Amino acid sequence: MKTRNNKIHQPSIPENSMTATYNLPDGPQMPRWLRMIKFIGQPVKYLDDFAKIYGDTFTIVVL
Repeated sequence: MKTRNNKIHQPSIPENSMTATYNLPDGPQMPRWLRMIKFIGQPVKYLDDFAKIYGDTFTIVVL
């Protein structure tokens, strides 16, 4: 945003207000390729097995 004398004004943001936090529940730590094989082969069993280990809420990263 420019002011009258053409200086750029940057709004002040407290340093700690932009901190990213990752509050995701635990999930499987096995290699991605192995998770993919299990998921393709038996998707329902894959999710049931992890639900037994981690409970109703768990994280699966698919990257």
